[in-house]
Amino acid sequence: MAEAFASPFEEEQFGIVVPDIAESFSASTPSLSLAGVPTYDTPEESLSNLAGYVQQQVGQGRALGSAAIESGDFSGLEGEDVNKLRRDSRNVRDSYTENVDENIIDFVQTTTYPCFKK
Repeated sequence: MAEAFASPFEEEQFGIVVPDIAESFSASTPSLSLAGVPTYDTPEESLSNLAGYVQQQVGQGRALGSAAIESGDFSGLEGEDVNKLRRDSRNVRDSYTENVDENIIDFVQTTTYPCFKK
């Protein structure tokens, strides 16, 4: 006689293996963080991509700030006081703005630009 409370999903049926759903999902979600600083082969290539990189960083910073405020997940902001971030949403936006500024400065400092055009 079959068990009354047996789950049909616990074993193989009709040659189909049913995966355990709990194993397929991770309990942690990836934190929201800005993209890193790209590297280019030549200073000219880096300089021509600077405006696009700044625009991408600013847009991504705004989007991540809004997502962090809405979700309440501030794990992408390392070194920040979570209580301060939860009290006022401007603190979250300011923190992402600082991170964007640091990335742009790193982008400019890691590239040696020619001082003049020959």
